[in-house]
Amino acid sequence: MRKIKRLLAAALCCVCLLGMCQEAAMAASPEDEIMPCWDQTNVVTIDMVFNNNIATCILNIVPKSGVTLITGYLQLYDVTDDKLIRSWAIKGTGTLYNKEETYPVTRGHKYTLTYKGTVTGSQGTDEIEVTKTGTNN
Repeated sequence: MRKIKRLLAAALCCVCLLGMCQEAAMAASPEDEIMPCWDQTNVVTIDMVFNNNIATCILNIVPKSGVTLITGYLQLYDVTDDKLIRSWAIKGTGTLYNKEETYPVTRGHKYTLTYKGTVTGSQGTDEIEVTKTGTNN
């Protein structure tokens, strides 16, 4: 009987430790840190900075060599009012594409900035969609 109690206690400890390890692993790799893999593109970053009720919307694309065209659009969406408030066309080539735009926003509103487009090169075309959400406090 004593061996059964020890065995059950050890099993319970193992289950508890496994649960803590799983929680730690989930905390160490949040969903927004997963980096996609593309054939034509090295890095795509998108950011939105609020200052004095102005949103600065930033898109950076670093294509791989051989890229001939970068296209798409950058959209600023007011989540609070549920409406698209601004869209900018994206078209370019080169070793780095950078777009920075500003737009007036409302204090306390939540916004989503999305780039959706393609990067085309000698190895084909990457379809890319990245999003950033933030609140103008």
